[in-house]
Amino acid sequence: MFKLDNFNADGVEQVYQRCILMTGTTDASTDHVLLKSESRRGKPATPEQRWPVSNGHFKALALLAPGMNTVSLTSGNDDDDKLALRIRYVPLPKTPPLHLAILIAKDSPLSIDCPPRKFGTFSSTHSSLDAVIAKFRVTALMWQALIAEDMRKKDLGRRSFQLQEEWATDTLTRESVQISTTRPQETLGWVPQIHLVRTDKTVAELRHMDLAQPNQRAKSKGPLHDVFAQSLKEYGGPFVARSRPVVAGLVLDSHYDPKRNLVLGHEPFGLHEPDGLSLAVFGSHLTYAWPRFMDEIPECLLDARLSGESVSNENGQCLSLWETCAVSQRDFLCEVHRAFGGTPDQFVRSGDIIEWPKAFLSRTAYCHQSDTDGEEYDLSDPSWLSPPSDSFRGSLSDALFLRASRPHFKLPGDKNLPLDAPVIEIAGTYEKATISIRSVTKIRKVTTTQGPKPDPSFSSTEHLWQTVLDKDYITKNVQFPWGIKVLADNGVQTEVQNIWAHLHPATTFTIPGHPHITLEKKSVGPRTGPPSSNWHPWTVMLKKRDAQGKLVRASKIALHVGDVLDGAMVYYRDGSFATCGKPGNIPGGHQKRTMALKKGVDVTCVAVTRWSVDRAWWPLLGLRVWGSDGRGMGALNARHAGGNKTEFLTAGRGRRIVGFYGHHGSHGNLCTEFGIVTAPRGVRLPGEVYDVERWEVLTSGGEEGEKGEDEGERKPKRRRVGGDKDSTVAKNDAMELDDGSDSSSDGDGDDNISEDVDSGYDDFRRASQSAIKIYEELYKGKQYRE
Repeated sequence: MFKLDNFNADGVEQVYQRCILMTGTTDASTDHVLLKSESRRGKPATPEQRWPVSNGHFKALALLAPGMNTVSLTSGNDDDDKLALRIRYVPLPKTPPLHLAILIAKDSPLSIDCPPRKFGTFSSTHSSLDAVIAKFRVTALMWQALIAEDMRKKDLGRRSFQLQEEWATDTLTRESVQISTTRPQETLGWVPQIHLVRTDKTVAELRHMDLAQPNQRAKSKGPLHDVFAQSLKEYGGPFVARSRPVVAGLVLDSHYDPKRNLVLGHEPFGLHEPDGLSLAVFGSHLTYAWPRFMDEIPECLLDARLSGESVSNENGQCLSLWETCAVSQRDFLCEVHRAFGGTPDQFVRSGDIIEWPKAFLSRTAYCHQSDTDGEEYDLSDPSWLSPPSDSFRGSLSDALFLRASRPHFKLPGDKNLPLDAPVIEIAGTYEKATISIRSVTKIRKVTTTQGPKPDPSFSSTEHLWQTVLDKDYITKNVQFPWGIKVLADNGVQTEVQNIWAHLHPATTFTIPGHPHITLEKKSVGPRTGPPSSNWHPWTVMLKKRDAQGKLVRASKIALHVGDVLDGAMVYYRDGSFATCGKPGNIPGGHQKRTMALKKGVDVTCVAVTRWSVDRAWWPLLGLRVWGSDGRGMGALNARHAGGNKTEFLTAGRGRRIVGFYGHHGSHGNLCTEFGIVTAPRGVRLPGEVYDVERWEVLTSGGEEGEKGEDEGERKPKRRRVGGDKDSTVAKNDAMELDDGSDSSSDGDGDDNISEDVDSGYDDFRRASQSAIKIYEELYKGKQYRE
């Protein structure tokens, strides 16, 4: 009795690709099953194929004709033990296909490398151009079936690329090829089309272009790839750039030179061109081991005979004929995957070649590479699942991305998915934090690395995951790095390597006599190590009292950034200024930018770049500030070696930024910490904060305010600022708390203060334009208006 694992034998299943991979079990005591596919359109049934059975399990590939098909399975020669499966094959003629092409030199001998033991009856049996065409067709169908089954296992539906077909002699089965020699009209049918593309280069020229070492994958596009692409464009037809074709290209005249131990004319490289021709290039020097017919697949994947010394062994990976077949089919598929836009180097590993035959058969042959005996199907071994693992195909993210972005993998009824990246929002301090994961498309998977035990509990919907961490939870787990990776349904991923690094030290305190008004401070700075002995704390507010005691607002901010962060200057409407740094020291910085603060424009976001590794009280790298008008100024220096930790400080809901604070250390008086001071939005701050005795809020360097006797709020420790010993700059550095009102002393002066020219993109020289757009869209000021 038969039982299928991946098809429903009781109904009619609909598929959209020509070749299908079937897996199942049989109770019969047999070493093989017979498979035959028959169409209702009157076309003769495909000849019976033998597929091995191991421990009652079998795997088999079946070819379908458009319309309803009946796939019959029989246990050995026992006609009483059989299964008839009905499958409707619906081609998708409007879906762009994967094109197959062979590049041929102008003086090509039209033959490929082939060891003597593979000759068969004639030396050209496996080495002629006709043999290469037949092998390429069967290999492409194997890829198609494998990807469709992989997509099904990932819950994406049985989907794969289409193949361009032509009406020609059917070379897909051994019997049809034999009949074609005497009755050619009876063997005409639809077969994958192979484009034979001539180049004006000679064999010697093609082999001179790339002297690739065995098993060496090209790191970038080379001359052979360019020649192939140019030849396709000259060929015309489906290869015009506006059609955006994806092509699997085989170089017919590649050759192994045993004297130099080099493969000539072989450049394994796949390149995706979104607006043009996408091409995967591979040499034909291992193609001799590929199956010519569907019924030859088991034979080729179980042939443990040695390949010999006249052909390439790919650094010991291709010692036997089946290993040669598996390595070359797998590695070529990897380049095709890259041509579709998949992640490079996603599924080629040197030690797992045994998994390729496991994907198509229920047993394997002796492996010379690992010196291991052949294996029988084992239900308890996950490597026998079809397909086994991510070793020769794309990951889940790649599969989702191909489904969402490539029309080649669309099925009827699929909706267009936006390619927006999911967003991980981390807000709060070491006392309380909120982690929100949002995605325009459905959140497919959330994974964590290391991190707290137990994991926090997320409240989740399809588009939003959220959790709140309290102080006790953070304190217990902050010493363990905790990363989160989010995969959206469109295949786009977002990753935060350490959640804790995005939390900011905060000081929350109340103004004496006004317990309902809280001020908060949070910063970006060093995570480890004590401050140096000559560090200098500073606080600068965006409003201050002038000589007459009236409030004046800041009119512009000068951001001084060189190779690292020097500091900043805040200029006020009365002509005075305050230094975000040591009093009296005006910062330098060759990347200085000046940002005007026009009336009604608030500072809404501050971005600070620090070193990617924790360095005790080292200077910060860059600073950028956004206003509520959406304009940003500054230089982040994100391109610096190791400086890829850009963190963003915002006031949070219901609050506004009213000042800056931080520290300057001993490294040339450079900035080691930069932060923001926030106050409730729409709340008038009391006037006593602007008394002659000014209050400077303690920084978050570890000191805490004294607790009140009658309530648990922190009382800010105060330091007297002023007197004869204090310089004018020091007075201007004193913290001024914004009461939310506009001072009459602002006057009617000109708000259009001259600004330095700033493209805004000098910090992203290594980033793509899409990365720049993400930075600007996510963090420009208008995102934080309320």
